Amino acid sequence: MASEDDLRALGQSSPGGFGLATNPNFAYPPHVEYLDNALVETIYSKTKTGLICQMPPRHGKSTLISEYFPAWFLGTFPDKQVILASYEASFAMTWGFKSRALLEEFGPWLFNVHVDPRKKAMGEWRVLDHKGVMNTTGVGGGLTGRGADLLIIDDYLKNAKEADSELIRDNQWEWYASTAFNRLEPGGKICVLATRWHEDDLIGRIIANAEGTDDEFIEYDS
Repeated sequence: MASEDDLRALGQSSPGGFGLATNPNFAYPPHVEYLDNALVETIYSKTKTGLICQMPPRHGKSTLISEYFPAWFLGTFPDKQVILASYEASFAMTWGFKSRALLEEFGPWLFNVHVDPRKKAMGEWRVLDHKGVMNTTGVGGGLTGRGADLLIIDDYLKNAKEADSELIRDNQWEWYASTAFNRLEPGGKICVLATRWHEDDLIGRIIANAEGTDDEFIEYDS
């Protein structure tokens, strides 16, 4: 049986390690392990802009990236800022709630940090005695006054019907290019994960527009 020190080191090592150290039911098949390693590589890389993950539903991508990743990131870097966006603000808030609960329960043990009890709304919570904050919003929502060292966009399209709408795709790209991307702090990272419904969706446009620029994404396509 692993010692407490070994479990703590595992929990500090990566978002997936956080899951393995704290949840006996945390699923860690090879594709999740790959994503976990890619997240750590992205965060510590001086050249990678971010990570793009294309994967069918119910493969564990959101649990790892939208639940465990923000908690691990703010535990590791308690003065950084996280923004998580999804197709609806209420859906994004559920990930904010889950991630906050993880850091509330395990932050003191793993990282010696606490969630600020005065600033712990589902859609905006903070790290006590630090600058760290997690904000959630719907894709297309306002982000005035908010910065992001880590921007996560999870399932920006609700279904295939939305994906077939050129207007929705155009609006999402406009929001990303003119609002969300501009919220990145220097050296900030982007993580976009989705089930793909259309080749001209947000991920498709991000990849196309990165060509010929300094933007470099790790891509995972399952």
